[in-house]
Amino acid sequence: MAGRRCPTTGCPTILTNGERYCAKHARDYEHRRGTPTQRGYDTRHRALRNAWQARMDKGEVVHCARCGTRINPDSWDLGHTLDRTTWTGPECLPCNRGEAGRRGAAIRNNT
Repeated sequence: MAGRRCPTTGCPTILTNGERYCAKHARDYEHRRGTPTQRGYDTRHRALRNAWQARMDKGEVVHCARCGTRINPDSWDLGHTLDRTTWTGPECLPCNRGEAGRRGAAIRNNT
């Protein structure tokens, strides 16, 4: 598998396993992000996510709140509104993380 360089400026580490950063810079990145609680994933969020997971574990078929595809019970995120005041429900990873990536890029690029 072809590798790519760690995106941290000046880091020579080649990543070959799909990592976002090398081990050293991954720790730095996670520290800058803050804890899940600092990022808004509080007790209410964890309780709601656990409730959805329990429903899926019992066999309920759940669909993505964004695109409508069937949710994989082993890999999903609990989506929220843009203002983070409420949750939209389970979302497939591409929808949830793609939206977060687009918002982050817009902030970085001042668009």
